[in-house]
Amino acid sequence: MDTRRSWLHRLAPGFFLITALVVAIRVSAQPARPDPSELRDRFAASKLRLKLTAEQEPKVRALLEDEAAKLRAVKAQYGSDDTLHTRTAKLREVRAIQDDLRARLKIVLTAPQLDEWDKLVDEARAEARERHRQR
Repeated sequence: MDTRRSWLHRLAPGFFLITALVVAIRVSAQPARPDPSELRDRFAASKLRLKLTAEQEPKVRALLEDEAAKLRAVKAQYGSDDTLHTRTAKLREVRAIQDDLRARLKIVLTAPQLDEWDKLVDEARAEARERHRQR
């Protein structure tokens, strides 16, 4: 299995959603990124589902950008090392980063919005599991 694919499958599935949201906000001309229009559409749909206020949007964007930077640093730190020990360490760090994000989102979002966030993350995990099963 391709190292890049195995890394993506081992990431907590919420990473895909978060990365898509951040990239949609700050689309750059990097060739490995998904289609920018698709990412903008995903961000718009997520923003609508969360029903973010004008005050919440920049705060949530900043939190997501911070998390994405931390996740990229974890990926860079471990590189293509795909040993069991490394995968376990990466997963532990990713989970800690995601737990931190959720704690910080809890301050910004209302209870119903946080419930909707959890649903979005659960849906992203289910989609990632399904993609993994299809391979």
